Order: sequence, then C-alpha cells, then structure tokens
Amino acid sequence: MDEKKLSGSVAESLPLRTKEKLAFCSGDIFCGGNQALISVSYMAFLTEVIGIDAALAGTIIMISKLWDAITDPMVGIISDNVRTRFGRRRPFIFLAGLFIIPAMFLMWYPVAFPSLTGKAIFVAISYVFYYSISTLVTVPYSSMSAEITTDINARSKVNLTRLLFSLTSTAICTLVPSLLINFVIKDHTMSAGTFSLIIALGFGIFFTVPVLLSAIFSHERAPYPKEKAVFSFKNLFKPFKIKAFRKLLVLYLAQSVTMDIVSAVVVYYALCVKTDMNSTIFLAAFLGVQLIAFPLVNSIVTKIPKPRIYGFLLPLCLLGAAGIGFYPATWPTWGLYVLAGLTAVGFAGAEIMPWIIFPDVVDIGVLGFRERNAGSFSSAMTLIRKISSALAASVIGYVLTLTGYQESEGAVQPESALWGIRLIVFLAFFILMGIAYFVSWSFKLTPAVSQTVKLLNDKHSLGQDLTAEEKAKEEQIIKEFVHK
Repeated sequence: MDEKKLSGSVAESLPLRTKEKLAFCSGDIFCGGNQALISVSYMAFLTEVIGIDAALAGTIIMISKLWDAITDPMVGIISDNVRTRFGRRRPFIFLAGLFIIPAMFLMWYPVAFPSLTGKAIFVAISYVFYYSISTLVTVPYSSMSAEITTDINARSKVNLTRLLFSLTSTAICTLVPSLLINFVIKDHTMSAGTFSLIIALGFGIFFTVPVLLSAIFSHERAPYPKEKAVFSFKNLFKPFKIKAFRKLLVLYLAQSVTMDIVSAVVVYYALCVKTDMNSTIFLAAFLGVQLIAFPLVNSIVTKIPKPRIYGFLLPLCLLGAAGIGFYPATWPTWGLYVLAGLTAVGFAGAEIMPWIIFPDVVDIGVLGFRERNAGSFSSAMTLIRKISSALAASVIGYVLTLTGYQESEGAVQPESALWGIRLIVFLAFFILMGIAYFVSWSFKLTPAVSQTVKLLNDKHSLGQDLTAEEKAKEEQIIKEFVHK
C-alpha cells in the first residue's frame, strides 16, 4: 500500500480488510485493560503492600491523574496537527507502545523506603510517567476509532469489535490481578516482589504487542483539513460547545467512574465486609454477564437508538447495586454473586455504548464546526474522565480514612468503616447511573440522524449545494444536537 495516500485527506478507497480491522481492534486490549488493572488493584497495592495511608494514596492518585488529564488535550491537539506519511495518530501509538513495559515496572515496583515521604514521591513520579505513556497511546487510538472508516454501519461494527477486545481485556485485567492481590494481602501465599513482576512483565507484554500491531497495520480514512489548528485553550474546549458531546460525556463518565469505584472498593468489601466472599468470583460474575450480553448489543446497534440501548435496563442495575450495598453479612455468599450478575445485566448497555456513540458525535461536531478534529473530542473525553476518576480515587481514600479504616495487617475494622465501604458501592451506582439514566432517554440520537449527518458532511466536503429539504434537516439537527 502507498502510505503517502494515507496521509492525505481521504483514503476511503482502501478496503478495510479483516487483518487491519483485527489489528486495530486489538489495540483496545491496552486501552480497556490498563484502566481495569489499576482500578482493581492499585489502591490496595499502595495501602496493603507499600504501606501508604488510604487518604494519602488517594491524594497521590488524584494528583497524578490530574497531570494526566492536563496532557490529554495537549496530545489530542498535537495529533490533530501532525502530518506524516504514516498518518496523524500511528506515530504516537507506536513510539509510546515501546515504553509501556518500562513504565509498568516503575509503577508496580514494591518500593520499601523507610521514609513515607520517599515512598509517596516515588509512587507519584512513577505513576505520572506511566500515565504520560498511556495518554500518548489512548488519545490517538481513541481518535482513530472515528477515522478507521467513514461508513457508519461499518464503523459501528469496528467499534463494537474493538469493545469486545476491550471487555475481554477488562475481564482478564480485573480477575487475574484481583486473584493475585488476594494471594498477597489476604492469603499471604505470594510475595510482593513476585506479584509486581507478574503484573509488570506479564501484563506489560499483554499490552505492548497489540498496541504495536495496531500502530503498524491500521490506517486513517476520514478526511482532515490541510490547515493546522492553532493551539489554544479555546480549541481545547471547543468540543464542549456541542450539546451531543456534553450528553455523551455524562454517559461516559457515569459508566467509567462507577466501574472505577466499584473495582477499587470490591477488594475492601471482600477483605472487611463479607470476608467469605471471593472478590475475583464477584467480578467474574459481573464481567461475564456483560460479555454474554455483547452479541445481543451487536445485533441491535444499527437498528435501535444507541442511547436507548445504554439506558434501557439501568433500573435493574440500580436495584442490584442496592442489594449489594446493604447485603447482610450473615446471608449466604452466593446471593452476592447473583446480585452481581443482576447488576451487570442492567449495566451492560452502559458499559458498551459510549465509544460506539463517539464517532457519531464527532460527525455532529464536523457538521457544527466544518472541521474534523477527533483528537480534540477524544482528549476532552479522557480529560474529564480522568479528572473525575482522580477525584473519585481521592474520595474513596478519604472516606476510608474518615470512617476509621485501619491499614495494618489483621486489624479489626470498626462498624463505621464497614458502612463506609457499603455506601461507596451503593452511592456510586445510585447517583452516577441514576443521572445517566435520565440523560440517555433525553438523547435522541437515532440511526437515521447519524446517516443524515454523514450525508450532509459528505456534500459539504465535496462542495455540493444542499437541497431545500436537506437544509431544513441540517437546521433541525444543529438545533437539536449542536446549539445550547
């Protein structure tokens, strides 16, 4: 293939072959898995292995993620402006992919400095370095999800396949670390050094290989302007002017932050609240149901409004979460696993749909701005997501500390700490997913709207005049999805 054609404005004539599709989609093994790995194990790693106070651990995570959030829009704008024979996104993905393993070794190193300050500084620096590498992969990769093809149905199928890789990786990166961290802090059958080596090297290779394959074999096809955008704070926050993007952002944040919180707290739930519960089995029930639901979502995604798929079963999710939060410690443990599956049924659409909706929202942005800067949109999503996740991590740490949680091995936790853990689980679902439920039903993004937006964008890019009917449709779409 002639790479020079790929750096031009349109490469739609190049067929999207199965090899390229699978190579691109495999990149989400890192994008989905690395966040799950950190969410389920890193807070417990800091408090139980390294020995950092929960509030301090939460603060370190918050500060590090805030730095990461700052770099997201920068990388988005820069990748929008890059022009190379390999495209705008692939050079970032490839070069950053080479540093994933070294960054993971630093972040998961069981540092044993005698000084708590020394530990905190080392953790903060290594965490910032890792997330800087992560940003250089995830922002360009997420941008490519709107550029791998311009055919709406094909793009939805590609992104569903991508999310299948992501969900599978999320399951692996949730269940395996959950099992391993229990060997270290609960069963005491594994050393901290062995745990860190398995995580850094094993998962480092697991992440690096697909990232490099994605960078080498996938291509951009969506048109982009020859002129480069001016780097400014105005351009950084431009996506927030799009009403559809703001709604998508609520749906994305609610789902992702809820999952972050629950993944982090379930280890403490099994350690303190329901000590005979296996957190790995709990998470397996939750994630397994979502994987089972995937074929159903795949079969209806081009027929039913995507926000409707997101919110349809959320009430069931809220009911299941209430049952988990207030489940009596004396009741049989299998009931918790059933509730986890019930919650997952309601959560499945919310877990899958945000990044399926994302390319459609980018198209709406193109209609509103007359320019395609998917990097700005994806970086804005990850910016707000990481700020929210950072704040959530800090809140978890402070709630645990304020309710009297004790980090020392074998400590008997006060009743206040047990209720703090219960309420974190319940309120994460009830507040965040409750808001998302109402937003999803007000988001009228139908397959017909997406097709009309594509038609209008195609005519604008070719310099063709719109008919009176098309002008009326454009005005209606801009009023509904772009303007405040």
